[in-house]
Amino acid sequence: MKSDVLSTSATGIKSSGQDRIRILKFLTGFFTGGTELQVLKLVQGIDRERFDLNFSCFELKGNHLPDYEALRAPISEYPIDRLYRPHCFSQQLRFASLLRRQRIQIVHSYNFYANAFAVPAGRLAGVPVVLASVRDRGVYLTQAQKKLQRFVLGLADQVLVNAESIRDWLLEQGLREDRISVIKNGIDLT
Repeated sequence: MKSDVLSTSATGIKSSGQDRIRILKFLTGFFTGGTELQVLKLVQGIDRERFDLNFSCFELKGNHLPDYEALRAPISEYPIDRLYRPHCFSQQLRFASLLRRQRIQIVHSYNFYANAFAVPAGRLAGVPVVLASVRDRGVYLTQAQKKLQRFVLGLADQVLVNAESIRDWLLEQGLREDRISVIKNGIDLT
């Protein structure tokens, strides 16, 4: 007998056959980049019967925006010019409000600025699962940004990286090993 309940043990989120898991992906924008293309390929293959897909960003711009819009998933914009200004905090509160209203169950953000914005807001909103992705070794981050990143990643339930070298770097930065998962970039061979 097939069960109507899908339990994702890694997240603790349960969904019946009729209730899709509400997931929101946060990107800075939709410009050409490895992250934006990997996320696009990932979500193009997501089972929309099981997942209610949503996006948020800082800029509703980029040459890949039409590809994301073709997914027919809601996209919300939170324009900021700096992380350290009061306007950013008001936008985070606005984002947290959306997360609560939409009853988002998983927030997944990608890279430094999106992580610094979305992870604390996800925690504030009480989202059950907050994921952060780090896809580089932080070579362009200042010392202050590295400290902020360590703090923010500590708030995430799990940090997803696409290479062992990034995992090793995050371990050197003081992140706990059990909070890091390596998921390498996939390539569609067809």
